[in-house]
Amino acid sequence: MKRIILLGVFISLSVILMINSASAVEYRTVIEYNTNEIISQIENGKINNMPEEWISIFQKMKLKFNNLKTIYDIKILSEKLTELKSTIKNIPQPTCIRLILQFIFSLILAIIGTIFGILFGPILVIVIKLITFPAILLAKIITFIINLITVLIP
Repeated sequence: MKRIILLGVFISLSVILMINSASAVEYRTVIEYNTNEIISQIENGKINNMPEEWISIFQKMKLKFNNLKTIYDIKILSEKLTELKSTIKNIPQPTCIRLILQFIFSLILAIIGTIFGILFGPILVIVIKLITFPAILLAKIITFIINLITVLIP
C-alpha cells in the first residue's frame, strides 16, 4: 500500500513539474511575441511619440529576459510587457478569462480524478497485486531454497 501511495505522489509531482515547465515556455513565448511586436511597431514608425520612460522600461525588460531564473520572474516580466504593449497601443488590458477557464478546467479534472479513484482504485490495487504476485512468489521460493541450502550444508 505504501508503494502505491509513493507511486501516486511521484506521478502527482511529475504532473506538477510538467505543468510548471509548460507555463515557463508559454510565458517566454508571450514575452518574445510582445517584444517582437513592440520592436516592429517602433521600426515601422507607428509609434513615433513613444515617451523616453517607455523606451527605458522596454530596454530594461529586454536585458532582463535572458537572466530570468524562476517562473515567477518570467510571469511578472510577461505581465509588465503585456501592460506596456497595451499602453502603447491604447488597448484595454486583457481580462483574466484564461485564468478563470484554467481554474474551471482544473476543478473538472480534479472531480474526474476523484471519481476515477473511487471507482477504479480498488480494481487497480487488485490488478497491481496480480501483476506483482509471480515476482513476489518467485522471490519467496528463491529465499526458501537459499535458506534450505544454508541449513543443509553447514
